[in-house]
Amino acid sequence: MNRDEFYDRPSLPPELREGARRIVCPRDERADGTWIGVNAEGLLAAVSNRFAGPPDPKARSRGLLCLESLARRDVTEAAMFASEAAETAASYNPFNLFLADRNRIACTGHEGSTWTVHGMRGLNVLTNAGLNAGDPRALWVIELLGSTSFDSLDTAVAAMRRALADHTDAGGRAICHHGNKMGTRSQTTIALSEAGWGRNRLWYAEGPPCTAKAADLSDRFR
Repeated sequence: MNRDEFYDRPSLPPELREGARRIVCPRDERADGTWIGVNAEGLLAAVSNRFAGPPDPKARSRGLLCLESLARRDVTEAAMFASEAAETAASYNPFNLFLADRNRIACTGHEGSTWTVHGMRGLNVLTNAGLNAGDPRALWVIELLGSTSFDSLDTAVAAMRRALADHTDAGGRAICHHGNKMGTRSQTTIALSEAGWGRNRLWYAEGPPCTAKAADLSDRFR
């Protein structure tokens, strides 16, 4: 996952958060939420904005919704929680909340109303338009990764890193984005192991993925 954000918004790299469930995730220091994380039950959550006009500055942080989703057991519980939270408990600017565990993939979206779409086996791509939405950036990622063998973790991770560092204009914006006030701030790669929490893998690069070197932070699961 690439994180596109304002350059002046402070954040911290992935760390273990103890609570009702152990969670490994980076931290947004302004709102204390996160944009991607995984819990000890093997649930992964990641949030992206939807482009739907100027955001409401009074709305609750979407990163908190992502973090709170990781307190749930699996995709089913997290998707239900996110849908109910968006409709009743809090006001959020439009978002996509990607959810995955070892059995299923889903994405809860919110833009006026709330809905959930389910992923499929194979390659799934989340952009601001949603999960597998067919927008130019998603189609370009699919083209970049189309010949990749995902049977090898090393091969898959290397191919995803190349894709997330790509500067080709796809519908007016590159995957690795360099703007004046905001751009791609970091890259996170998480591999969920069927062998459980301690065998998960995590790589994190602070800075644009075209230049920043990814550090292996898998010890966060130990």
